[in-house]
Parts: sequence; C-alpha cells; structure tokens
Amino acid sequence: MPRENPRRKVRKTHHNGRVKFDASKSSAAITAAQRLARKGGLSLLPTLAIDILFEIFINFQPKDLINIMYTSREFRTLLVSPNFTVIWKAVRLNVVGFPECPADLSEIQYAKLAFDSHCYRCGERTSNGPQWEVRARFCDKCLGVVLIPITAERYRNITFPCDDLAPADLIAIIRFKLPNYTLCHFERQANELAILVSSSNDQSMQLSIAGAKHRVDIIREHAERFGVWEVEARNRDQQHLVQMKAQMTLKRREDIRLRLAAHGLGTAISNLPAGVFENHRLVNSATPLTDRIWNNINLSLVEWIQEQDKTRVARSSFVRYMSKHPDVLLPGIQEFLNIGEVEAILKNPKIYPAPRKLTDNVPTFIEKWRRKVTLKLADKATPGLDAKTDISSKNAKLAKLDLATTVFSFACTRRWRTPPHLKYMHYPWVMAHSCIIENASTQKGTSKLCQCKELRHEVKIGKTVIAPILEACNLSPTTTTSAHMDTLNARFICSNCDTHDPAGAFVTVYTWRTAIVHALICNNKKQGYSWKKLSDHAADRVKSSASNVGFTYIAGDGQRDAMVPQWGCKLCLDRGNTRAHTVNGVRSHILSEVHAGIEGRTGEEFYRLPRYPPGMFDTVISRHHIGI
Repeated sequence: MPRENPRRKVRKTHHNGRVKFDASKSSAAITAAQRLARKGGLSLLPTLAIDILFEIFINFQPKDLINIMYTSREFRTLLVSPNFTVIWKAVRLNVVGFPECPADLSEIQYAKLAFDSHCYRCGERTSNGPQWEVRARFCDKCLGVVLIPITAERYRNITFPCDDLAPADLIAIIRFKLPNYTLCHFERQANELAILVSSSNDQSMQLSIAGAKHRVDIIREHAERFGVWEVEARNRDQQHLVQMKAQMTLKRREDIRLRLAAHGLGTAISNLPAGVFENHRLVNSATPLTDRIWNNINLSLVEWIQEQDKTRVARSSFVRYMSKHPDVLLPGIQEFLNIGEVEAILKNPKIYPAPRKLTDNVPTFIEKWRRKVTLKLADKATPGLDAKTDISSKNAKLAKLDLATTVFSFACTRRWRTPPHLKYMHYPWVMAHSCIIENASTQKGTSKLCQCKELRHEVKIGKTVIAPILEACNLSPTTTTSAHMDTLNARFICSNCDTHDPAGAFVTVYTWRTAIVHALICNNKKQGYSWKKLSDHAADRVKSSASNVGFTYIAGDGQRDAMVPQWGCKLCLDRGNTRAHTVNGVRSHILSEVHAGIEGRTGEEFYRLPRYPPGMFDTVISRHHIGI
C-alpha cells in the first residue's frame, strides 16, 4: 500500500470573509502559551511604560502598593528603584491627615514601617503597631528579646559629662507588658549609648551626645503626631464602617419589606409597634439579601409577623374589655397572652388571621385565668387538703381563702422599702401583685406569670396580728371574712399606744386594714397586740370629722380616701395605662395636655383601681371630740 502524505494545514475562510485557523498548534506556540499561563495574566504588567504605571499606582493606598511589591521580583525591583520615590510620596498623600515623612527615613521605609504588619526581626505577621522610637515593628515575642528594663545593671555604671543628663534623655522609653508593664529601652540603642559614653570626655563626644538628644526629641515628637493620627484614623474608619453597615441594613430591610408585602403582609408590618420589625434579628443585619438567604428566612419571618399581628389583635381586644370594665380585677396584658387558649391561637401558624374566637371570648379567657390563680392561692392557704376529686375539700379551700386572717406575702415585699400595705395582702387583691400578674402598662413582656414560689402564706401574721383585731369586734377569726370586715367598717384605737400616752390630746383612729399596717410598725408591739373598738356613735363622728393630712384640711372619710394614690384615669385605659394617682392628681392629669384632643372633659373621668383594697387611711382626731 502506498504511503499517504501527511494532511496539509489548510486555512479556512468563513462566509463573511474572516480567516479561521484550525485547532492544530505548533509546538512552539503551545510552549509559549503554557509559559504565559504559568506567569499569569498580569505577568507583563511591570514591562509597561513608566507613565502608565504611574497613572495606575498613584490611585492606590500605601498598603496596596506594599502588597503589589511583594507579588513578584519584577514589581519589587521596579518599586524600590529611586525613580518610583515620587509614587510612594503620592500614595502617602492619599492617606487623610497622614504625617509627613521624617528626615531619617525614605518614603518606602516610611510606608513599610507604618503599613506593613510584619515583624522586623522574625518576619511573622503581628497586630502590634510600629515602634517609632527605633523605626521598627516587633511582635510580642521579639519585643521580649530586644527590650531591656530601665533598671538593668548596665545603666548604673554610666557616667555622663553633664549632671542633668540621663539615659531617658538619649534613648526612647516604652512601656511593655512584661510583669507590671515595665518601662524598657531597646537593646541596640542601649548598647550605642554605652559605647558613646565610654569614649573619651572631649568636645566631639559632647557634640555626639547633643546630636543624639536632638534626634530623640524629633523622634518622640513624630511618634506623638503619628499617635494622634492613628486615633483619628481609627475613629474615622469605625464611623465609615458604621455608616456602611447602616446603609446595607437599610437596604436589606427594604428588600425584606417588599418581599413580605408580596405575600400580603404589608398591612401587618405597618401595624407593628415602632422598631419591632426593624430590630428583628433576621431583618437587622448588614448581610445583603440574596435569594438563598431569603429562602432560608422567609418562612420564619412570615410566621413571626403573623404571630405579631394576632398578638396585636389580642392586645386590642383585651384593652377594649379593660376600658369597659375598669373596676374589675384583671390580669396584665402579658399574662392574658399567656393563657393557654390564647397562646395556642397565637403560636399556631395555620391560624391566620386572628379568629373571632380570640376577640369574642375575652371574658371567658379572663374567667379561666381568675379560676386558675384562685386555686393556686387556695392550695397555698390549705396545703393539706386535696381538692382534685373532693368537692367539699375544694369548697373548704376557697372558704379559707376568703378569711380575714388569710394573708399572703411575696419575697419582693419582705423588704424595708416596700409600703406596709403591700407587705401582707388579702384575697382577691393579692392577685393584682406584680409577682402574680404583669402591670398592664408594661409592654416589655417581663411578666413573672404566677411565680408562686415567691408566694408565702403568712399563718403567723394571721394569728398574732389580725386575730386580735377581730376579737376586739367579738368576731371569730376562723369564720370572719375580709369582705365582712370591709362591710362592718369599724374604727379601732391601739390599746398599747393609748396606754403609753393616755393624756395625749389627740389619738389616731384606724380602719381594720390600717390597723394591720400600724401593728407592723408599732413601737409598743413587744407588749403584744391589743385593740379597742370604738362605739358606733364614736365611729360615726370619726368618719364625718375634719382633720389635717399634712398641710391639707379635709373633712370626712370620703376626702381622706381621695388623698390615697389609688385612682386611675379612664381616658388612659385604651392605652393600658393604670398608673395610680390621688383624686386631685388624676383630675389634673385628665385636664392636662395629655388628653387635650378629647372634648367634653370634666375632670371626673376617674375610677378606683381594683388592685387597691378600701379603707387604707387613718384619722388623727381630738379625744374630746369622740368622747374618750
């Protein structure tokens, strides 16, 4: 078979006339391409004209130019040449407020000292700043080697030609974190100083010492200027970083808002309280929002916004009920949201929007809460009875709860700063304590939610303090309820105080509740608790008599009751505000600018806060007036 000749390389032409070469390459062309690939796409950059490189490099920062210098030998040779000094000066001027180059350093040395983060001794990267005193940068490990404490032995034998000179005048002192941050010198400078001083005491040595002192002063002055610039630059960079993060966070927030609005949640987001949506951990982030990130967070955000929207509806329903029933003892808003049925609706992502069951059954939910708390208090009062299956035991528990001798205290109320009438509380007013419910005006959600571990049934107080008051009325402590004592509305005098000062012109008359308060602070309680009940005629004269409370002249128990801060503003109920005022204080509040937009105000839009028991006042009256 005849040998076939090799196929010729044919130049092919496209239909548009352009020439196309076939894929075969010569060995020389392949070798050249591989060599170019190994060098990299920018390997020929150092061969560009100087003016082109100058136009490129003058826009850099010193740190960028240092990094370029270390990329290849060609760049290093190019940038360290004297012809490129002007470029190093140009990039230094790009740094805002950077100090001028000192006379003892070149531009490239100055840039490397200020911006190159490698140790001059070991070459390792370090976070330490430059040690301007020796024109070098050292890591902590090398600093421990090149530093010498100023108390070293080599300084004790140095004799200076001038008495006013010291090593600190000729070499720099730095504070290093050796034991107790010792003051140190650099070893090289210390050796140079020892050699200088050990030479003959002639005029040349004095000139050398004067030159060294002048040089150290200049270095210290420049180091101080650089320190000021470093603080300003750090603050400037931090402020710029904060601004950039704020812009990126705002951009992410708006992107999330637009995506959620596409889900039909724009109105729910606008109804959220100010800052709630913006401060959510998935929204308040500087990370740009990508499709992948959105796919990871959209389900959680949608469920959270739906829950917040249902919570808003539940809060508004509760506030509407509270504004219509201001005299009813209610749970706090957060306690209401933690009721089992309400919480089940709020936490269920399949239930949206809020059903009518949540808005229409507010009285039912509140009644369940009251029953639950009542049973917990009854269990504290009678721990020995099991009321789970026995109806009679349950009734006995509830009956014990209503007794006047059944009082409760909390760990937070057993402190000396707590008002006396809050130290020991009866049912049902104990249900309004902050350890049982959250104050309705609080929006932070920090309710303690029935922490009955803080609750204590004070059996001793009931027997020793309250029982003598009931016995003064000829009533049995085992059957008399607190409601019966409020209806009786009797007045009492402390027998111990009356015996101690029988000739006093005035006497203090107490209600049965303020009698308990007085018993806690009575100076004569070591003798026991003894009370004298006033007759009905004397009690009526006390109730209608005039007296002074501070510098205010009041007449009758009605005005005395009005002086107690236990009254709330009805106009504030729609906002959940149940702050306590006196009657005069709440009237001033109603007529103030707080409610300036409401017409027809009379100042009588106030009510008695249900968490305050009645009769929390006493009367100082003349003995002669009541005939005792």
